[in-house]
Amino acid sequence: MKPRRVPSRLIISSLVVALLHLALLPSVAHADAIDDMLAVGSYADGEVVAAFMSQDGKVMAQSDAPYEIKPLMTEELLRLLAEDPNVAFAEPNYTFSLEDANQSGTRPRGVLSSQADASTVGDLKSMQWGNWTTDQTMRTEAFTANPSVNVPNFAASLRGANMSKPVVVALLDTAVDNRHPDLTNVLYHFSPEQQAALGCYDMGYNAGNKGARGNYYNPESVSIGHGTHTAGIIGAEWNGFGTSGVASDVRIVSIDFASKGGVVTTSDAICAFEFVDRFNKQASDDERIRITSNSWGAMHTSRAIDAAVRKLGETWNTVSVFSAGNDGRNNDHYERANSYVQNNPYAVIVANSSGDEALNDSSDYGTGSVDLAAPGTRILSTMTDTDAHAQYLADATRSIDPLYVGFDGDSEPRVTVSQLYQDGKPSVWHDDTVVKSDVGTQVDNVHACGPGSLRVDVDQAYSVDSSGGGKFSHYDVKFDVDLTDTGIADRLEGLEGLHLGLMFAGGTDSASAMVWSLATNLANIEFTSGISPDSRADWLPFDKVITEPQANDKTIEEEGPPTGAALHPEGDHLVIKLRVALPAGCTTFYVDSLGLGTQTSPYGFKTGTSMSTPVVSGAGAVLASQGHEGTELASLLRSKVRVPDHALAVKTGGIFDFLADGTTGASGSHALGPDITGIKVDGTTVTVTGANFGAEPASVNLARYVVGAEDQPLAA
Repeated sequence: MKPRRVPSRLIISSLVVALLHLALLPSVAHADAIDDMLAVGSYADGEVVAAFMSQDGKVMAQSDAPYEIKPLMTEELLRLLAEDPNVAFAEPNYTFSLEDANQSGTRPRGVLSSQADASTVGDLKSMQWGNWTTDQTMRTEAFTANPSVNVPNFAASLRGANMSKPVVVALLDTAVDNRHPDLTNVLYHFSPEQQAALGCYDMGYNAGNKGARGNYYNPESVSIGHGTHTAGIIGAEWNGFGTSGVASDVRIVSIDFASKGGVVTTSDAICAFEFVDRFNKQASDDERIRITSNSWGAMHTSRAIDAAVRKLGETWNTVSVFSAGNDGRNNDHYERANSYVQNNPYAVIVANSSGDEALNDSSDYGTGSVDLAAPGTRILSTMTDTDAHAQYLADATRSIDPLYVGFDGDSEPRVTVSQLYQDGKPSVWHDDTVVKSDVGTQVDNVHACGPGSLRVDVDQAYSVDSSGGGKFSHYDVKFDVDLTDTGIADRLEGLEGLHLGLMFAGGTDSASAMVWSLATNLANIEFTSGISPDSRADWLPFDKVITEPQANDKTIEEEGPPTGAALHPEGDHLVIKLRVALPAGCTTFYVDSLGLGTQTSPYGFKTGTSMSTPVVSGAGAVLASQGHEGTELASLLRSKVRVPDHALAVKTGGIFDFLADGTTGASGSHALGPDITGIKVDGTTVTVTGANFGAEPASVNLARYVVGAEDQPLAA
């Protein structure tokens, strides 16, 4: 397939967007591989990334190739560079994007009426199922007894509770919201002297804007929210409100390299890694960046990114954590985002696990290309703290909400759920003559953010239709919250900017479920006056709920002007009609945290390997505080895994777990292969250095890697 070419920002023939000064290595002739490189992905035409031969950090020789200053396309540039003996390698300046930048579990739209300050947001740790194991998380029978990573001392609300000393982590992502109450004290603040020396701004570095690189804070990049959410997973402050990161005492260096709508180029990534190198040169040993977190990727390999990661590792013992990708594919068979670092001893590649200790259906995997898994499904973390992105989350503001139903006791308003159909067929949503079959049952032994949740069993015979090649079946359901004699209707009357929140999870057959509205793509709420069945208020339009099947937790956000005047007095019923999509064969879903309120909070759910990656990055920071670094730290991250009864399709077979002892066997990780950090050739003697070589003698097969071709064995 012909690659989509991106118009060049600068068109000059010798545009080499990144010069990588590599250690002395043999020149690789890759002219025959150029067609393969151009075919694997999109790239910025007229731009290439090249590495020149160097020794001791200095370029050995300048190129004397007769490059003319005229417009040239990428293919022409690559062929010219392939003929130059001083060029170690060259590749297109590929374009790619953040992993699951659009896989937001709750991506609000529109401008909301108000925000919750820190004092109104409760401690949300009980909702962070990926970090610890308690009875207070979104648990259904699909969850295993121990699906989390078991963060040490996670119940504490004290900075440094699980770390021996502070650790600096670089986040290569969109810009982080520096006003977020859980992040403002976590972000690394650059002094005016550092800004002048490093070309950054006070809250980070912009590697993704060629025209204004350096002292520039991009509001558009912040508004994407991806970097803010991943930052919170790594290190949201342990302060007793909101969420808590995996690491209790980190300083996050925000490197914005995806400010152009989440689109990234190889050169942007190289500039970001080069900034880490410059930062470490200026920093003291205690302030060096120990971890880089990388929730991004593309459908191609890149020797340039591999070289940049190796350079950081070899120079500073920095470990880089990468996401596996979200295409549900086997990366052993595809050139994928992680392919360029899958054999890099300083890189760790992470897949997305769910609460059932299986890989999420969307997660990429590979027993030869992905190291391990970590929780990445329905991960609660920090959203941007702006009007456009703050959202209503019933659990965050339950104490001040007019209505909150957590299904935790008998004293709460009664909620029933009906599946809508007529004469054995699914009903039309707005048809008031439909037959209502009550299929809602409340169970007290299934946990969802508290000691109870609402279980709903639907009748497969009344599915509306299917989608995704038959992978999902849709069911129309109606929720009826009886507010009679509760006084809640009085509290609701006249409120403006009212938001409705619900959480969903799938049943035994699948942890994934999704909810959306019916034909209008709008979820709605309806109030009846209690006077007569035919007396109904106007329908209130709400934003659509669903984006993708892996985003299990949803809130319904109001869009447009406030419509609180349509609420009615005591005796009303809150009626919600929705369409639920369940994986084929699954007929059970769970509902929790139903609420109505006016306060928004900067917290929400996202799903994808972008969420798994910062879990491991935060874990790396905790282990780095104990003195681990470089290949030893990378190996430790790979070895501390819990292997489920059915091993996952990743190298180690398991999920990161702080409690794992790192040994081989059923209770620990699979046996790990060696991590090779260097090869030195002296005559006929080859010296291989690294870690995890084991105690028994073994043989090593050496091969030369050629871009776009198979490994080529080396002659004796």
